[in-house]
Amino acid sequence: MGKAIKRLNTKVVQAVDRRYLKLMAEELPKVLERMPDPWEENKLGRPGHKPKVTAGMLFLKGSFDHTYNSAESELCNNQLVEKALGTNSLPGHSVLHRGMKKLPASWIALLNRLLIFRFRRKGTVIIDSTCFVTVNSSDWYDIRIKRNNEKKIFLKLHIVVCEKFGLILSYRITAGNANDSPYLRKLLKEVLFLIVIGDKAYANRLNLEFVIKRNGSLIAPPKSNSTTKSKGCLQWRKLVNFFKGVIASLLYHTRSFIEGINSSIKKRTGSALRAIKRSIQKKEVALKVVSYNMRRKLYIETAEKLGESLWIYP
Repeated sequence: MGKAIKRLNTKVVQAVDRRYLKLMAEELPKVLERMPDPWEENKLGRPGHKPKVTAGMLFLKGSFDHTYNSAESELCNNQLVEKALGTNSLPGHSVLHRGMKKLPASWIALLNRLLIFRFRRKGTVIIDSTCFVTVNSSDWYDIRIKRNNEKKIFLKLHIVVCEKFGLILSYRITAGNANDSPYLRKLLKEVLFLIVIGDKAYANRLNLEFVIKRNGSLIAPPKSNSTTKSKGCLQWRKLVNFFKGVIASLLYHTRSFIEGINSSIKKRTGSALRAIKRSIQKKEVALKVVSYNMRRKLYIETAEKLGESLWIYP
């Protein structure tokens, strides 16, 4: 394996991780205050939990990779969580389960945009995808019944990351067999960029034209069977020839940065999805993305307070 280009500053990471829940409890109310209610509060019957309180608990559940039962046992009696959500009574596992069904995916996406808005800059972005397995696929069960199951059920997360801060600027969640290439154009519609770095899956003429029209540059190695024929894209020949040089390899090595981010999401929030329904699985993945951005935002702000650099270059 190659040497990492840069790593997070250990002083900053320890300052956040050792008191993560406390920092989260201070930051979460500020974000939820600017958010609309995820759904309308039921006015019939006895008063229930506020929609934002339930949504906040679901965010914490995703952040710590809890089940509904463990979220109730670990978080419901925590005074920091009660203070953060502004209530003395937190929802239990059954309320969280019903709330997950009602929580709109668009509300989670808006929460992510609010978190990263201050850090949006024009610069280098990296695009990639990673997969999350579901409980619908069990290797152990296949071994037990002596079945060779070639069908793997998983979801694919497509992300765009800013190279300066390591924040996920945009994401899409698809079936596991979805092609990566079209999602470059969908992801970059809402992102500011100067340079886009991706792997071979994103190297085609349509993507190159899209990036050039946005006054950017695409650095993605063409496939081995690619020709230099322009076919209407005049910059395609330049891209193919560019990757024959040494400079292209050095720039492309920046792409390895996003692999660490994919690994970080899975280590912090889990790589397996517990939900059975596809719609709930997608919300689980989206909450993992937002919780990753929340932690990264705390790293950035802590580095600013300590007067430390966010990155170290080994």
